[in-house]
Amino acid sequence: MTMKTYPVELNLADRPVLIVGGGEVAARRAEVLVAAGATIRVVSLSFVPELEQLPVERVVAAYTPEAIGVARLVFACTDDPLLNARIAADTRAAGALCNIADDPESSDFVMPAVLRRGSLTLAVGTAGASPLLAARIRDELESQFGPDSGILVDELQWARRIIRQQVSDPAARRNIH
Repeated sequence: MTMKTYPVELNLADRPVLIVGGGEVAARRAEVLVAAGATIRVVSLSFVPELEQLPVERVVAAYTPEAIGVARLVFACTDDPLLNARIAADTRAAGALCNIADDPESSDFVMPAVLRRGSLTLAVGTAGASPLLAARIRDELESQFGPDSGILVDELQWARRIIRQQVSDPAARRNIH
């Protein structure tokens, strides 16, 4: 059965996120989350050098359910499938969402391949079926959306703000191109 997903861009600025695991996958997740402005705690018994370089809180410890705390997003990035399943169950019991590395069917959300050009974000997802295909499509989009695409989005945001201030009728605003 195909996973049914809903694409969304989350504002993670200063929001608590937990990553369990200290390996390469955890480092990749942390790097993206740092760029999104999240406040990240990484719980693991050891950390790869890439995690040591990131501005995250590193807690040298084995995972316990208390590690979830107030996090609403949790990433289970260990190489132990049973531990990842336990992390997911604890996360759901805490009312949060969990992504399990390499197990999209058991995850509450999956990570798309992302291309960023300033404020323009293009995300390609396959509901976890083929991250490689999503990455290839993202790579093809890179040549079609250069750095100037982000500048265009910034200019459109500025124009939208002016239009919202000067045109009170929502229908009239929609007709302005």
